[in-house]
Amino acid sequence: MKAVVLAGGSGTRLRPLTINKPKVMVEVKGEPMLVHILRGLKPHVEEVVLVVGYLKEKVIDYFGNEFEGLKINYVVQSDSKGTGHALLCAEAEIEAPFLLVYGDLYFNPKVYYEVLSQDSAGVIVAKTVPNPESYGVLEVTDGLITDILEKVPNPPSDLINAGIYYLPPEIFEACRQVELSERGEYELTDAVELLINSGLEFKPVVIDEWVDVGTIDRLKRAEEMVF
Repeated sequence: MKAVVLAGGSGTRLRPLTINKPKVMVEVKGEPMLVHILRGLKPHVEEVVLVVGYLKEKVIDYFGNEFEGLKINYVVQSDSKGTGHALLCAEAEIEAPFLLVYGDLYFNPKVYYEVLSQDSAGVIVAKTVPNPESYGVLEVTDGLITDILEKVPNPPSDLINAGIYYLPPEIFEACRQVELSERGEYELTDAVELLINSGLEFKPVVIDEWVDVGTIDRLKRAEEMVF
């Protein structure tokens, strides 16, 4: 199995830490966030495809073509056009179901075992939060995800999309079909919705120990986490 990690973000809300490094290279507990993600993936995949962009040389020089025995391949997202566009950059490297992880997350990697044990076409890792209006919210009915709502003012649940997926190869065609969002980006969640509406089953797996390291405050929270 392969994994795709979206590692091209510039991390504007983490400045000044990201003036000279991409977001995934910001350190948590003394090592880049991306190190923690790759170590978590090692027991489950043979290769990781890193989608790089902003200051990509910093990532490539640090990790090379192998990290602690894990093969690494790189593809470049030249323009920042959203998560759906970023995933499409990796299409030529993927031919079977795969894991997808956003590169700015810090979480307990034991969640992969539950993700890969699900009997469904796709999986989205979810997290219960007190402020779901700031995230993409999952609607779940009878154990299946039925909708993904992006940053709505009155979300129907407090279960958010945590940015960790198990996806079928059909996701690439779905990414080609989505239109630009209100943010001017091609959203991966819109592509997942297309697959759900076509009849493919997606299940949620809820994680406890997780933080989206998008701000200095969240970086401090990640530093305090103990698995």
